[in-house]
Amino acid sequence: MVRKHRTAFTLVELLVVIAIIGVLVGLLFPAVQAARESARRTECINNLKQIGMAVVNFEGRQQRYPGSQELLLPQDPSGARLGNNKPASWMAVLLEDLGRPDMMERWNSVAVGLSDPVLTPSMDLARCPSSLDPVDKEGATNYVANAGFMPRSWADSGVLSNEDYLRVAQRSANGIFLDRISLPRVSVDASAVRDGQANTILVTENLVAMKWYSVGPLNPALTTFTINHGWSSDVTLSVPANARFGNTFVFCYAHESNGPAVNPLVGGQSVAPQIPPAPAMKINGELVSYREGTPVVAEVARPSSNHPGLVVAVFADGSTRTLSNGIAYHVYQQLMTPNGTQSDMPSRMSYVLRDADYE
Repeated sequence: MVRKHRTAFTLVELLVVIAIIGVLVGLLFPAVQAARESARRTECINNLKQIGMAVVNFEGRQQRYPGSQELLLPQDPSGARLGNNKPASWMAVLLEDLGRPDMMERWNSVAVGLSDPVLTPSMDLARCPSSLDPVDKEGATNYVANAGFMPRSWADSGVLSNEDYLRVAQRSANGIFLDRISLPRVSVDASAVRDGQANTILVTENLVAMKWYSVGPLNPALTTFTINHGWSSDVTLSVPANARFGNTFVFCYAHESNGPAVNPLVGGQSVAPQIPPAPAMKINGELVSYREGTPVVAEVARPSSNHPGLVVAVFADGSTRTLSNGIAYHVYQQLMTPNGTQSDMPSRMSYVLRDADYE
């Protein structure tokens, strides 16, 4: 009798093959995800490099860094036209250097009013590809500029609890992008970066950032933004609370309990810092709680990202570097302050940045 050879799989064999394929897919999936994240991080680095070079080019041409916000086409309201008095963010000020002179022309035109949506389109350059889609995607950003020190009248003690210190804090030793609307004469140039351009952050990323064109008053509690440059009347705008933190990051008066010694402020006042910093203040702090769509407050106006364990930053020399979650708060403060010994960081005289701090 001739025996027929079966050519089909048995059920057991089929299940074994499926199980093997499942194991292989399970092994390959993390590698595929890692490769995709690596590509997204590379794109983010390229975005920040382009932004960093735009800042460097602007400083070389204007002999100053952009303000965190500036008033374009200032004019006494009594004789102003539709497109005068445009409060512009640092990124709006950089549009020509970012390769968008067409948009810069619109911002600088009296024929285009501040509420015209042609001023505020979405820009791929303003978004990190690793971030999630925000609740309101139009005009969203993940990139934030170094706005320096934020004294908190509701949390700090002594002289820092006085709202007048909001203006005192806007000086070149504390940060790069200062408020040139509230204080039109403040200016920071490359010569003010005494701690080394390779050691001073220009721009980094934050998942809870809002709009690339956001502007707001120095006092983050206010929702009415009043501009008065000595004119016959004021310019008053309604803005979201904390709008100033929509595209900037700051450091607060806080200190690690095991960090270097706390020093008096430059004026000699002894103020007790918050010890330790709130977890949300640190790089990628409380990432699960503070993601896209979360209202930005001073404590979370800090670097954060979806890159595992790190954020990307561009420095004043145009170089990019990754910063680890584990960086101590006084290191973060030192990386923000262009002139640490004259700044408001609590350990301003007792700490010197080291190469090992980045690791």
